Amino acid sequence: MIEKGLVPGNRSVFLDSNLSGVSSDVHEEQQVGPAFSPIFLPSHLKEDYNKMSIEFGRILASFANQAFKNRIFRRKMLKEEIKKKMIYHWQSSNKEMATLRDEGDLMAFLRNHCSLWEFNVLTSLAEDANMTGITKELIQLEEKRKKLYGDILAEDFARSAIEYCGTTGSRKVTFEVTWPVDKATLQDFKKFLQDAFSRQDIYMYIQLSTVHNSLLTFVCVIPHWLVEETKDYVMKNGDLFESKGVVEITVDGTIVFIVKHSLEPHQLSLENEEKEKESLQQSEEEAKEKYMDQFYTQEDNRSSEGYACLIFYEKNSFIYFTAVPVKMLTALLEYIKDHHCFAEVGPIHYFHFKWSNCFIELNFNEKPSAGWTVIPLIKPCRLYQEDIDSFDGTDGSIPSYCFISFQGSPDAVPTLHYSVQLVGVADPVTLFIHRTLKSNAPPADDVSKLEIALQPMADLWYQLGNQLNVEVEEIQETKDTKEQMRSLLQLCSDTGVTMMQLEEALEALDQKNLIPGLQELSKELEPDDKKEQQLKFETKADEWKSIVASHITELLERKKQIEEQHFKEKQITKKLKRKVADNERYIAKLLKEREQLQERATSLDHIEKQLTEDYEKLKATVSDKEAYITEIEEEKKRLEEEKEQAEKEKEQAEEDNRQYLKEKQITEELKAKVSDNELYTAKLMKEREQLQERVTSLEEQPMTT
Repeated sequence: MIEKGLVPGNRSVFLDSNLSGVSSDVHEEQQVGPAFSPIFLPSHLKEDYNKMSIEFGRILASFANQAFKNRIFRRKMLKEEIKKKMIYHWQSSNKEMATLRDEGDLMAFLRNHCSLWEFNVLTSLAEDANMTGITKELIQLEEKRKKLYGDILAEDFARSAIEYCGTTGSRKVTFEVTWPVDKATLQDFKKFLQDAFSRQDIYMYIQLSTVHNSLLTFVCVIPHWLVEETKDYVMKNGDLFESKGVVEITVDGTIVFIVKHSLEPHQLSLENEEKEKESLQQSEEEAKEKYMDQFYTQEDNRSSEGYACLIFYEKNSFIYFTAVPVKMLTALLEYIKDHHCFAEVGPIHYFHFKWSNCFIELNFNEKPSAGWTVIPLIKPCRLYQEDIDSFDGTDGSIPSYCFISFQGSPDAVPTLHYSVQLVGVADPVTLFIHRTLKSNAPPADDVSKLEIALQPMADLWYQLGNQLNVEVEEIQETKDTKEQMRSLLQLCSDTGVTMMQLEEALEALDQKNLIPGLQELSKELEPDDKKEQQLKFETKADEWKSIVASHITELLERKKQIEEQHFKEKQITKKLKRKVADNERYIAKLLKEREQLQERATSLDHIEKQLTEDYEKLKATVSDKEAYITEIEEEKKRLEEEKEQAEKEKEQAEEDNRQYLKEKQITEELKAKVSDNELYTAKLMKEREQLQERVTSLEEQPMTT
């Protein structure tokens, strides 16, 4: 059931991490649209995190509800102490405060600045608003989060390929540490931030973005207004960070801390030379930009659509550089997962084109570390905006690439940390190629068959141990192939396995080419007085050198073909998959992952069932509401008809009243006329009587006479 006030589907099964791009030059604080990635965690941890995410959303909703219930955040009624607190913590404006008109506005504002990773400012606000219940819930949630983050390994978080880009205008901070990747947890990093940045409370604004396994790296985001303060703090407290196992800190693309003694001596001697070169490069780039401005229209840096770029490494010493629109970033990661399944993906960088309809270019002016070569296979190494925009994530769509080859010589320094400037972008972007020399190859004149293996040696010893029915764990732990051979012969001698039995086992595994080498080493373990056997071994050694030379030639030719035809990687990958499938340990790993997927499927089924039940309840409620609305509409219609009838009756009554008044007036007029007639009649009667009296009087007079 979705809690009241929560946004449906918001971070219930996913971490607070969004795969979405943001241009670093925009300074408005608005939430970036989310794109989620699945968590690779045990089911019980995932369930705990799910509950904790829902609880955090519920607390946010309660905070917003109580804030408006208490009329704290009403427009023009915002308490000054709370207002000052929000402006101080989040550098907000009075105008932004004025837009908080309802609970939804306040929740959106809080989600822009608080997450499950860090919500101390929200706790402080709740305390200032005297919300004791919410303050208590936030403190309890912090304890639960501390325990859960202590169980989530950084390795699992990195494997999830999750990235949270923060709000618009966020800046990246990268921490490279020497902690063990298989033991470090998210809580370890959380505690590190609190301890290292507690003096100025900077840790309250640092949100974890993503984690990389290659030299354990934590990428975080901070508000844009905190960049300079963070840089200054890091540079002043270098000893503190070094004591906590940090080797490099990058803030907004600038390296502000690096452990110098972690570099080789010759690398340190090149530092001043590199700085001078960077100064020259900067002047050249400024001249180039001035020239470009004459032919291209400057594009608005605050364009709504941005781009994302990244580099990923293949196992054949190839580097791919690619870029896509931000909205296609998820599709790009899926493409890499499907077509380059063994590739190691580097950090994601966001940018805007400096000029419209132009290109971005990698600048390889920096000199690599001693013994390393970094060579772009195409010059200039450019990606055009038109080609970048053409990738739409469909099956037939292929992202635009630049191919780079890197190689380390046997005597090279162990680590390559090579910076490449990205030209043609609105704000500076620097990509770093970080590689480690896996093994030191022997000198060419000392190559022997004992250093060449056409298949993984660990797999060979494992199969050989099954053939001879002996334990070979000690051999597998030895890295040098020649020493593995000696260890194998010694193991056979200790366990009573004869040379003939060993040769038969190798023939059964189709590894006859290793028998002469073993015989040569067997000679070193036997007494020196056996001259005939020594002669035999020397002859075999000559044959062995010839075989080795042919194998070296074959391998070099094969390597050249691979470099020229890198698009055949998919076929090579399939062959490797078939070989790996034969390994029982890999099968066990797959079975374990299958169990995890089944657990996840069960959990999703449960969630789906719950959602279905909620949907049915909601559907029934909607049906009842619709019936009620229908009744209301009918009642409204009846009332309107009655109103209309009443209007008609009113009009008729008014008409009758007017007729009555008219008749009344006529009646009164008639009454007045009747009254006048009566008076006139009375007058006439009186005059008649007078006349009669007079006539009578006249008649009486003659008689008297």
